[in-house]
Amino acid sequence: MRPSHRSHTRRHHPVRRAIAVIAAIVIVAWCIFAARFLWFPHVDKQPAHVDAIVQLGGPHGGVDTYEATRNLARNHTTNLVISDPYTEKPDLGARICAPEPDVAVYCIHPDPSTTRGEAQAIEQLAEEHGWSHIMVYATGKYHVARARMIIGRCYSGDLDVGYHETSLSWKDTIWEWAYQTGGVAKVLVQRGC
Repeated sequence: MRPSHRSHTRRHHPVRRAIAVIAAIVIVAWCIFAARFLWFPHVDKQPAHVDAIVQLGGPHGGVDTYEATRNLARNHTTNLVISDPYTEKPDLGARICAPEPDVAVYCIHPDPSTTRGEAQAIEQLAEEHGWSHIMVYATGKYHVARARMIIGRCYSGDLDVGYHETSLSWKDTIWEWAYQTGGVAKVLVQRGC
């Protein structure tokens, strides 16, 4: 006698239920992760004075972000560090790395060209110049927690991290969430500067 369609469905029902439960757990875990690291990271306010202000480079930084950081530097520091990702566009690189009255501008081209490379370059500059307190501007809210973790492993002084508001398309937002999720996961398993 052949099993009925009904008993065949019941037999697979626990498998479907297990898959649904696992999927729900993964989604809830990612939402908790995203809330902590991407959507609501700890963001510092700009202190009245720091030894240096650093603007990290990235695909969504844009000239407006660099200009906003340069304006902050005029009022809060005598040292400005710009990570220049525009090596293929020398005119733009020259513009964002232009001299600033009463502020020393350090334009870095980190190797590797990653947040980790930037952290290593920042630590080297801080050691050379005796900086004990810096303010770092990440490329966006989604980058703040990861930048804090990576730079905090290299730089031993007081570290504040913030960002400038930038608008992203839905496509770019989803891409950044995916990219930063992988980036934070990598930082959590990677050790050292």
